[in-house]
Amino acid sequence: MPEIDKKYPAIIGNDIKIDYIGVLDYLRDNIDVPYSNPDAPGLAAEEVSRLLEVKKKGQNAIAELKKMAKTFAVKFKLDKCMSMSWLDGSNTKTRRYLWVQLKYGKYADNPVSVAVLVAKNSNDTCYRVSLEIKNNGTNKELMKRYHSHLDIPLNTAAGLVYISDSNELGNTNILDKAQDEIKQEVESGKLKKVQICKYIDRKPDETNVYYHTEITKAMAYALART
Repeated sequence: MPEIDKKYPAIIGNDIKIDYIGVLDYLRDNIDVPYSNPDAPGLAAEEVSRLLEVKKKGQNAIAELKKMAKTFAVKFKLDKCMSMSWLDGSNTKTRRYLWVQLKYGKYADNPVSVAVLVAKNSNDTCYRVSLEIKNNGTNKELMKRYHSHLDIPLNTAAGLVYISDSNELGNTNILDKAQDEIKQEVESGKLKKVQICKYIDRKPDETNVYYHTEITKAMAYALART
């Protein structure tokens, strides 16, 4: 494992142009907001104005996520980025979480990626960086290969945790168990998917530099497991 803290020091720079805090604020205030096509006939002017504002806010948040994707792609020499959207699958309301997925282009067909997710936890919105895999339709051999990250000791000092049961809401369960026990439960099928991740919670003196620094280091840890 590389010495991440030496490779990516605590202070990366004060000229960060990404509004990490704004994305957290956006999700906090804009979950499940109803939406429809503002160009549809018969809409009242007030409703058109509301819909355009919803669209503008969502597009602004995605623009910041795209900046993150570009920045991290350059830093880690990643060249495959998944599509992003502020609308849910039905296109009738805003999403309950936002995320950026990145991977190396030579592994384009591999379902494993590194994800930066913006979600709401029990208290507030937060960032979560994880080693992700598309488990729907992924065969057992690929899942076994993915779970080989459980063979490497977990760097808890860096704030890394194991989680399970990630779902559409962005919710997860932190596994407070010994690593060997988790491996056994994966092998037995009791646990279908276990991710390694780091939560980056909000704090009173938060800055965009703080989030940039912590997400960068968390991505480096996750990529070291690929």
